[in-house]
Amino acid sequence: MIYVSKKENERPEALLRRFNRLVQESGLLKNVKEHRFFTKPQTRRARRESAQRKIMIKKIKEGI
Repeated sequence: MIYVSKKENERPEALLRRFNRLVQESGLLKNVKEHRFFTKPQTRRARRESAQRKIMIKKIKEGI
């Protein structure tokens, strides 16, 4: 859980900006989006393999 307390003389916009930054850094939204729908283990494995394949292709292209 992410808590942000208001500092002395802090504007609400600054407080909200600080909160948003902490949420992004924690990776909470990414985790929530991943678990929003159930995915079968087979699908997860295929997605992971596809991502690894893309990374390898990118490394090969950068090396050339």
